[in-house]
Amino acid sequence: MARKDNKGRNLKTGEYQRPDGRYEYRYKDEITGKRNSVYAADLASLREMEKKINKDMDDLLITDASVKKLTVNTLFERYMATKNIKERTKKNYIRMWDYRIRNTLGNIRVVDFKTSHVRTFFSALSDEGLVHSTIKGLYGLLNPSFELAVEDGIIRKNPVTGTLGDYGAPAKEKEALTLEQQEKLLKFVEQSNVYKPHLPMMQVMFGACLRVSETIGLTWSDVDMKNREIHVGGQLVYYEGEEGYCFHDSETKTDAGIRDIPMTQMVYDAFRKQRELNLMLGLQSNVEIGGRSGFIFNTKHGRPIMPAGVNSFLKNIVNAYN
Repeated sequence: MARKDNKGRNLKTGEYQRPDGRYEYRYKDEITGKRNSVYAADLASLREMEKKINKDMDDLLITDASVKKLTVNTLFERYMATKNIKERTKKNYIRMWDYRIRNTLGNIRVVDFKTSHVRTFFSALSDEGLVHSTIKGLYGLLNPSFELAVEDGIIRKNPVTGTLGDYGAPAKEKEALTLEQQEKLLKFVEQSNVYKPHLPMMQVMFGACLRVSETIGLTWSDVDMKNREIHVGGQLVYYEGEEGYCFHDSETKTDAGIRDIPMTQMVYDAFRKQRELNLMLGLQSNVEIGGRSGFIFNTKHGRPIMPAGVNSFLKNIVNAYN
């Protein structure tokens, strides 16, 4: 005997009318095997829900109710759990997400996310004056996260793919100093009573073409004064870890970053001068980071110079010169 609702209409398999008059559809997710229910105020609305659920099942999408509640933030956490990347890189990704996405797009349910959401988001960032490369970085977090949702059968297609466009201002092109400019700047520092202590470090960076992180990470064991070679095998980076913000010994940015650099005469003399300065001013390294010690460029407290400190004195020198 067919079941009927309170208006005498036949109810299909899985359809029920509750005592409060609402309608319920009970079904089993074919992928997860979980039993679920959806509710509606009237039979017509319930059957629209049924159509969508059945279409999702035909397309091999997960219809489990808990998956439908998945937010963009939780999806990103899933994506990050699949990435085998350096801890520093992971921290940077999470910091970018927390700053720009967590409280904007992050709380939207994945199944409700539309292409218009991300296009509106990128447009707003452009209006703020963000450069294209920054927006591209955020796209690089969103797009693969949603690709994972497609692969997991949560959504049919990725709503982020193809939305990057030309949002954001073009990045300002960086200009390297010419050889003549380098010579003038180093000469200015050499003649300055204020900035002269920074000269050896600048000469090493300029002469050996080192990144700031590679320079502050140099130890005396990396410098072969006899054969006049610098061995670059790592770098010091400063970021938040389990113990708060601190230095971390890290691999070079790329495999090609591991290299031996021959010393020019200027670089050789700079290391000799720095050793003299360390002895004269008591700037001896007294810390061990990642099993490495004997750092060459230190503060008066015996710790490596902070990257922000290097950038700061370089900026002050340029401003003073100009």
